[in-house]
Amino acid sequence: MIDPDVTKWAQRDFEAMERTLRNCIQYIRFFQIPAHEYFYKVRPYKKILPRNLKEDLQLFYIVPMGQPKFTPVLPPRMGLRPDSIIITSQHAAIIANWIYNRPRDTYKPHEIPYHFKLLIRGSRDGFTQEEFHKRCDHKGANIVVVKVEGANIVVGGYNPLGWTSANDWRQTTESFIFSLDKQRKTTIISRVRNPNCAIRDTVSKQWIGFGVGDLHFLDGTCSPNDYDAKILDSTRYVVEDFEVFQILNKVKPGNIVKDRPSKPASIFGFM
Repeated sequence: MIDPDVTKWAQRDFEAMERTLRNCIQYIRFFQIPAHEYFYKVRPYKKILPRNLKEDLQLFYIVPMGQPKFTPVLPPRMGLRPDSIIITSQHAAIIANWIYNRPRDTYKPHEIPYHFKLLIRGSRDGFTQEEFHKRCDHKGANIVVVKVEGANIVVGGYNPLGWTSANDWRQTTESFIFSLDKQRKTTIISRVRNPNCAIRDTVSKQWIGFGVGDLHFLDGTCSPNDYDAKILDSTRYVVEDFEVFQILNKVKPGNIVKDRPSKPASIFGFM
């Protein structure tokens, strides 16, 4: 009988578990596991993982925009949601549709071509600009989502360039801001109309976000200027919580292993 406390395992215990799970590991969706769950639920068992898989996991979870080199990526299961307490998988599908600019079609949750990798959550990591830049700079394209206090509304924005602490404007024609009703009854997307003031990437003030006040997500400003539609009735709001997700392209279909049914349960719980 193996002790349930992995910190007490001897080498023979890891070897026994590796033999038991050897044929199951390839079916676990490692690259869809939230970072905190990977750290606490998978990393303690790293001795039983194949060498190439361990290298790919380190690359994915440590290196900004790191993508696996050796390990096939399994497609997500139906209804998989981002590691979020603000948005659902249905919200993620709507946002993915806007990123990909599909005006007529809408992705289903399992069809989303992007992985939403959580970089920061205000209630967990803090609401300071310093912490934001520490966790989000130089991570490439990202989505910011904000829970508005006292309302059933989420506002947010897409930054295709990423944050860099440039303390200046970043120019793009591809950014947008939006609002989502939590019941998904109402959605508003507002695309940039003044590319010169698309992204405000400051470090000296809380005024970081989209446009000249169109959406400054740390100080709760939402006043239309450089984007083409108003996303909130008011120009000020209180931030209850916020999250930022790095947007990563999923591996192309030719590199994805097809899903397979009815395999034994894994101790990791992510099969």
